[in-house]
Amino acid sequence: MSLRLSDADGAVLAAIAEHNVVTLGQLAIILGRNANSLRRRLTVLAEQGMVNVLARRRHALQGRPEHMVTLCEPGFDLLRACGRVPRSAAWIRESACRTQNSEHELLINDLRVQLVQLERLLPAFQVRYFSRSIVFADENPESVPTIHESTRLEDNDETIEFVPDGVFSLTHRELDKTLLFFLEADRATEPLTSARGRSRGLAAKIAAYQAYLQTGQYERYEDILRTKLRGFLLLLLVDGVARWASACRLAREMPPSDFIWLTSRDQLLRAGCWSAIWAEGGKITEPLQSILGSKMPQPCPSPGELAHKSPRRTPKT
Repeated sequence: MSLRLSDADGAVLAAIAEHNVVTLGQLAIILGRNANSLRRRLTVLAEQGMVNVLARRRHALQGRPEHMVTLCEPGFDLLRACGRVPRSAAWIRESACRTQNSEHELLINDLRVQLVQLERLLPAFQVRYFSRSIVFADENPESVPTIHESTRLEDNDETIEFVPDGVFSLTHRELDKTLLFFLEADRATEPLTSARGRSRGLAAKIAAYQAYLQTGQYERYEDILRTKLRGFLLLLLVDGVARWASACRLAREMPPSDFIWLTSRDQLLRAGCWSAIWAEGGKITEPLQSILGSKMPQPCPSPGELAHKSPRRTPKT
């Protein structure tokens, strides 16, 4: 097969590689393309062995199944051969579509997609997202951090390591103000607390971030973002309203937790990450907050409204 890759197909394959596994709807928003035309192109790429397209049905009573997409090894090789990823990058076999890991990745991407929408909605904001995926060839590897963090617990002098589900910054261009966010996606696959030790459960993650904040190790991002930071916010995105309520109760029981903001997937998809959907410190009886603070748009559009207004990108073929 020829190693020629059109700009349009290169953008599709690169977006899938960056996000690990995406739904058709997520990919259409990321690329700013019509979902129907994108579906037809994905069918061709699947026939060529570049991508894998599988049906996704989250609930037994759900109607027409949604499609999710991952990159196949030939697609990755083509990106590498065409210079879209570094030649030193190694292929990691992706089996996410066949395991529960796919739903975890899709939950993360629910927020990532909305960060794309946020930049289109409010051009005054710049988003920089750092993921666990590969560094693309058009990025400077020295400017992209490895988000493998470590910190020391003060009570027993234990060093713990953790890998966030995502790290991103929001910069208001006019105000020259930057906020740092860490993201954790929770699908209730682990207990809130665990009798097996401190390494498991949501409580262990909260304790790790509390130590990370108190020791100031997040300040390493100041060199990357070239700005001073006054702490960070930990965003907990929880799948299910009942689990969200339980996670909020846990956060309230583990002070200091005002830097921990929680929302549910339902609220995120309905109102958008920019809306007042976040429970600060798990305080669900108090007004919910927006990560944009006073810069939250008024009136505040929903993600669905923005999807219909998304610019249509038509890369050259």
